[in-house]
Amino acid sequence: MVKTGRNVAVALAAIGALIGSPRTSAAADAEDLTNTMRTSSHVRSVSAAIESLIAQAMEGSATFRRLVEDIDASDSYVYVNEGHCGHGVRACFVSVTSSQTSRYMFVLVDTRKADWDLMRSIGHELRHTIEVIAQPGIRDNVAKYFF
Repeated sequence: MVKTGRNVAVALAAIGALIGSPRTSAAADAEDLTNTMRTSSHVRSVSAAIESLIAQAMEGSATFRRLVEDIDASDSYVYVNEGHCGHGVRACFVSVTSSQTSRYMFVLVDTRKADWDLMRSIGHELRHTIEVIAQPGIRDNVAKYFF
């Protein structure tokens, strides 16, 4: 019984030390900043590799940067994720759905070879999403198909 009480006391002391101590890790602060930047853009991905490609394309191309800025200024969110498009293409705009206030668009990319060609392909698909964003009536896949 004494041993269990001592273990609980040690555990509570450790928790108190963790809660009471300030974070000093620069890496943790940088990670928080990266996460904040990721969620502030309307162009998103669940893949860190794809987000890195998008960031590189934004740094290297004013045109790509403007595409992302146009999407960020809209009511729409574009999710770029890894997937297979078929027909030999590396990227495709596959879906659009909506809520009452926002539209959500989904782009798939083949990431087997991450290079400038893939970044151009992503930019090409972002251009298609902007064409749909410019049409407020397109709020689902049926409307997208007939557009």
